[in-house]
Amino acid sequence: MKQRLTYQRGCKHMPKHQFDDLLSRQDLLARGWTDTLIKRHLPDPDDFRDNPHYKSGPPRKFWLITRVAEVETRDEVVDAMAKIAARREARDAKKRANKTYENPDMWTPERIARFESARKALAKWRAERAQGASQ
Repeated sequence: MKQRLTYQRGCKHMPKHQFDDLLSRQDLLARGWTDTLIKRHLPDPDDFRDNPHYKSGPPRKFWLITRVAEVETRDEVVDAMAKIAARREARDAKKRANKTYENPDMWTPERIARFESARKALAKWRAERAQGASQ
């Protein structure tokens, strides 16, 4: 039995495919794609749906899962996605290294003393300012 495609009343864009067979831009990004990869290798969407947030907004774009899977097997896309994954891993490693709770060497006694003196100076300035405002 052939499934019937359903759509909302007043929908400007008649769906061509079942929603379960489609991937949105957000789905592609979650799979490791970037906007540039999408533009280069999947320039034409397979389906459009009305924008759920703004009636006058651009329609949402969708791509067939089978087409995306086929494109993901191409050598150039595999290489590009590997480079993207490596860049993301390097970026995340750098972020992790900069976090204070993961890098105990960042808080040396000298640095703690400097922050403590700055905190005390700020508290003194605020107290003086509050006294000046109350007079």
